[in-house]
Amino acid sequence: MAYSLSRRQMMKLSAGALLAAQLWPGRARAADAATKPLKFIVVNDLHYVEDSCAPFFEGMVKACNKIEGAGLVLVVGDLVDGGTAGQCHAIHDILAGLKMPYYVTAGNHDPLSQNDRGPWESVFGDALNVSFEREGWQFVGMDTSDGKKVSGFDCHQETLDFAAALPGKLERSKPTFVYTHFPLGPGVSLRLRNADALLEPFKQLNVAAIFNGHYHAFTQKTALNSALVTTNVCCSHMRANHDGTFEKGFFVIEAAEGRWKRTFVEYGTDFPGSATPNDKPRPATRPAVKDPSAPSF
Repeated sequence: MAYSLSRRQMMKLSAGALLAAQLWPGRARAADAATKPLKFIVVNDLHYVEDSCAPFFEGMVKACNKIEGAGLVLVVGDLVDGGTAGQCHAIHDILAGLKMPYYVTAGNHDPLSQNDRGPWESVFGDALNVSFEREGWQFVGMDTSDGKKVSGFDCHQETLDFAAALPGKLERSKPTFVYTHFPLGPGVSLRLRNADALLEPFKQLNVAAIFNGHYHAFTQKTALNSALVTTNVCCSHMRANHDGTFEKGFFVIEAAEGRWKRTFVEYGTDFPGSATPNDKPRPATRPAVKDPSAPSF
């Protein structure tokens, strides 16, 4: 999609308006950035509850390890369902079986209570606003949660301040992947209330894609041809999708030469005892997985 707005005009628009208009400053520079090929996995909303969940997630880890060349995993919130120490240690021990490093951000089910995320942070750490680089690709993870709140709230000022400082810390020309638990795409169900304010500093960066969780469903918003803001179905034994679909799984992202493409890998849909929407029985035959069209090289 071509656009004719000047950079000054684009900088005056809010980040949310740019996304809704399918524009994103800097995306046109992505192909010029010096990057190496990178493959990684994005999975969201695990909701580990009890010992009966363990076989499901042990299988998920094996499925991730079978992705040839995958260099890291992003776990985009709600690793556990009730925030207990037992749940946190259990899923941590299972994820330790991954053959690649993984990075997490917290969701609204990870705290023990509205004001207590202690058990989760004792296991996964309290550095929830982070940035790092792999093969010339920049990654930004942000804590968009507020205790156990589900919707209709703002993320904390600490996260807004972290985002505001990023243009002065990151290389603006390098393509950047962003991940948060709460949806940031305009019009997406359960979207973070101050998403526009959080996104504003990213107008100065070269954002390739934003990966979100929380809303268990395929959604995507296009930004400047191939920059997407997307949510995915859950990958959970005890939780179902919000949109009534049965498919569960994760995304595999392949990035090269400043561009990227996405593949949905189905896992756990037919796992024994896996939760289904509204406790509906699985149909004998299901239509093919409908992954929204993804950009290609």
